[in-house]
Parts: sequence; C-alpha cells; structure tokens
Amino acid sequence: MSHSLTPVTLAAPKWPHAQAKSWQCTPEMKLSKEVMVMRPEQCSLGSAGLYLRGVLHPNELLESKAPILRCGIDSILQSKERREPMLRGGPLAAPYRLRQFHLHWGSSDDHGSEHSVDGVKYAAELHLVHWNSKYNSYATALKHADGIAVVGVFLKIGREKGEFQLLLDALDKIKTKGKEAPFNNFNPSCLFPACRDYWTYHGSFTTPPCEECIVWLLLKEPITVSSDQIAKLRTLYSSAENEPPVPLVRNWRPPQPIKGRIVKASFK
Repeated sequence: MSHSLTPVTLAAPKWPHAQAKSWQCTPEMKLSKEVMVMRPEQCSLGSAGLYLRGVLHPNELLESKAPILRCGIDSILQSKERREPMLRGGPLAAPYRLRQFHLHWGSSDDHGSEHSVDGVKYAAELHLVHWNSKYNSYATALKHADGIAVVGVFLKIGREKGEFQLLLDALDKIKTKGKEAPFNNFNPSCLFPACRDYWTYHGSFTTPPCEECIVWLLLKEPITVSSDQIAKLRTLYSSAENEPPVPLVRNWRPPQPIKGRIVKASFK
C-alpha cells in the first residue's frame, strides 16, 4: 500500500510556533536557497517506487546516570552524560548519539503531529534527536549535512500505553518553563512501535537559522496512547513559574512544501 508523507522541519524553543508566519520577515534569519521557506500551502510527498534497504537499531537502554527532564517549548529530556544512547542502521553511515527527545501536540486530539500521512494528522509526534558520532560535539554536527538524525514517532488515540505513562508521571515536577528534574533509567526505545518501517528524507530545523543538517526518519506505524495521556501534556505551561500562566497547547508546525526533496521508504 502506498502512502504520501508531508514533511516538516525540527523546532527550537526560541521561536514560538504561533508566530511562524512572521519568521520569514525576521532579520535574524539567514536562509540558504535550499532551506524550506515557511509557506501556508501544503504539499504531499509520494513514497511509491522509492525503496531504501536498512533496519534502524535504537539502543536498548538509556544508560546515562542523570538525564534531565526539562519544561520548554518542545524539549522534554536531554542527556548530559557521556554515555548517550545510540542509533544505528538504515541510511545512517555512522552511529548517532541521542541528544534529547521532545513531543509536539495540539489543543485537541485531532491534530498535533508535524508530519501528516495521506493528509491525516496524529494527536502528537515524538522526536528523538541524535547527532553524528563522527563529529566531536553536537554544535559541530549542526554545521554538517549529515550532522543530525531525528526519529519521528506518531501518537494516535486509542488504548493507554504504560511506557508512555512513565514519562507523563514525571511531568508534575516540570510544570512551568525552565523547570528541571532528574529522570533516570528510562528506555527510549520502549516508545518505538513494533514495526520499524520508516520514511526518510533530508530536511532542516523548523526555525531560524534553519540548518540543513537533518536526516529525518519517520516511523510508519504509530504508537497508541489514550486521550487522557495526551491531555496530560496540555497541563504544561510555556510560561515561567512567576509569569501569567500560558498553557502549552500548540507547539507544532504546519506541514511545509516539499521544495524538491525526495522521500525514500524502507518498505514496498
């Protein structure tokens, strides 16, 4: 069965998603000709006939001693230890180290994902951000076309997922912007679906300066979570503790034009 996938770029906390239309007018933006400029129209990508061999191999355990759970625009967990989880296989020529993972969600269950498949949006989208281990740091990796690999996992509404609840239970410690809390012994691969089929394409960050350095890997099969679990994400705030409360309910980007990008699939 063929599908169409709509691309997106990765978000950074500095640039509010609600102001996306004004980004192209911001003086700080230094867009190259290859960057996907933000436009309101949507363009789908067909994956038929493009097949890429290779299986993704996420590590089995987050071995870092003290990863940090943080509340921000989209960041949930960031590892500050030396032994980051690794991602291998598929189109990746080298192992990639897990830097952080975060989620995007909307104000209701019918939207929130930053990619759409056959025009269908999911309730949320999980991004696991990795950097190429052949470079000496994350900052250096950002300067190279193969520097970053982001695994995207769709979340659809259905039965509650116990592994996802482990993360949600910790959110009460980081309700407001800037809050941090230790988050130990978590296995990121428990949030992967059983099927590892994926689409892949080269893209960029969603926000200025929109570095063209991401290998996107979108898993075909979504994971299932309950409506109550997604609602828990909406209890976070994008405002600091001493500021007027601003619920964090829209941290996703609309789908963007393809701009000549080619999407490949690991399945036929």
